[in-house]
Amino acid sequence: MVTRVLAKGILSLLREGKKIREIAMKLPHTADYVRRAPIRRGKIITERKGSNYRLAAGDERYDKFLKDFSKQYKTAGGDDFSEMKKGMVGISPDFWLRTQQNAKNKGLITLADTRKVQHRASKRRDVSSPQYQEMISLRVDKRNALLSIWKDITNEASRDPSGVPILSKNAFYPINTIPRLKKKFPELFNNVENDRLGRRKIYGLVESTVAHDKLKYPKFRPKLEKWEEEQYMARQINKFTGEPSSKIDRQYWTDVYRSRPPDFRTGVPTNDVPNFLRFINSQGALDPASPYFFRKHPEYIEYAVMRKAQRPQFDLSHTMPSLNPEGYFPAPSRNVPFGGGDPMNMHFIGARANQHWQPTYERLIYQALKNKEYHKIPMYEKEMIKRNIVTKIMDPYTGKERVYGGWKEFGFSRGGIASLRRH
Repeated sequence: MVTRVLAKGILSLLREGKKIREIAMKLPHTADYVRRAPIRRGKIITERKGSNYRLAAGDERYDKFLKDFSKQYKTAGGDDFSEMKKGMVGISPDFWLRTQQNAKNKGLITLADTRKVQHRASKRRDVSSPQYQEMISLRVDKRNALLSIWKDITNEASRDPSGVPILSKNAFYPINTIPRLKKKFPELFNNVENDRLGRRKIYGLVESTVAHDKLKYPKFRPKLEKWEEEQYMARQINKFTGEPSSKIDRQYWTDVYRSRPPDFRTGVPTNDVPNFLRFINSQGALDPASPYFFRKHPEYIEYAVMRKAQRPQFDLSHTMPSLNPEGYFPAPSRNVPFGGGDPMNMHFIGARANQHWQPTYERLIYQALKNKEYHKIPMYEKEMIKRNIVTKIMDPYTGKERVYGGWKEFGFSRGGIASLRRH
C-alpha cells in the first residue's frame, strides 16, 4: 500500500514538473540574452537550454512543487526513487539538477538527506549475485586482517601498570599499518600502496559502508611524544624549584631523566616525571637553598658551558645508546643511572647524524654482533667516522662493552677508549 501511494505521488510530481518545464520553455528570452547570444557557433538558437522555473510557475506553485519533491526525495524507496529520478531526467537533465539545488537552497534537503539517498541506492544491489557476495567476502577478510594487525601492534607495545598498551596516537593510522598489512597479507593487499590513494582505501575499511559499522581501535593509553614529555618535564621543574628555569636547566634535567633507572620507568610520563623529580628533590638538587642545588654542581656547570658553545644545526650527542632505554635501541647495553647530564660522555655532531644516523648504526652493529656477522662492523664504523659518531655497545654474548666509531678530524680508523680520552 505504501509503495503504491508513493508511486502515485511520484507520478503526480512528474506531471507537475513537466508542466512547469513546458511553461518555462515558452517564456520569452530576456533582452540581454537576445543581445548576447542570438547565434552560437554560427547556429541560430530556436530552443531554450534552461529557464527560471520559479518565474514560470510563480512562487506559491513552485514552492509547493519543491516541498513535494523534497518529500519524495527523502522517503521514496529504492525503486520509487529511481523512477522519480529517471522521470525528471527525462523531462530534462537540467530540470533534475536544478530542482535538487533549489530544494537545497530552500533548506528542504540537507547533506544528511543526500547521504541517506546514496545509502538506499547502495542497498538496491543484487545481493544474491556471486560477484556481490565475493565483494562482501573480500571486504570482510580485509577488515579481519586489519584487526589482526591492530592486535599485533598492541601485543608489541609496552604497558602501563594496569596492563593497558601505551602507544603513539597515530599507531593505528594507515600510514603505519599498510607496511604490516602488505607483509602479513600480501595477496589481500597487493593493490594497496602506502600513498594517499592506498591510505584512503584502508580508511574505507575502517568506515565500512557495507557492514554499516565502524571498526573501533583497541583500548590503549596515548603515549606522550618526546617533545610533549619534555614540555611536561619543563612545567614540573618550576614547581619544585619555585623559580623560573632556563632552557639549559630544562635540557639538563631532560637528559638526566632519559637515563633514569628502571625503577623510574613505568611507561607513563605523567607518573614517571613527578616520581623522578620527587626523588631528585629529596637529594636537595632542586632546592635553591641547598648546598646540593644542581646549579652549584660541577657537572651542571660544565654541561651549561657545552650547551652555550653549541652551534645551530648541531646536537650535543651522547655516546651511550642506552640513554633512552625504552626507545630505539634494542640491546641490553649498560645504563648509567642518572648519567644523562655527564659532559664527559657527550660531543657535538650534526643534528641529522645524531637523530637519524647514530641510532641507525647502533642497531646495525648490535644486530651484527647478535648474528656474529663481525665482518660487517668495519664497514659500519667507516660510515660512522665520516659523521663523527661515537657510541658504546655491549656484546650480547661476552658482555664486554667497547666504543665504536670515532672522529674523522682526529684521524681514527677505528673507535676505542683512546677516542673518548682524546675527546
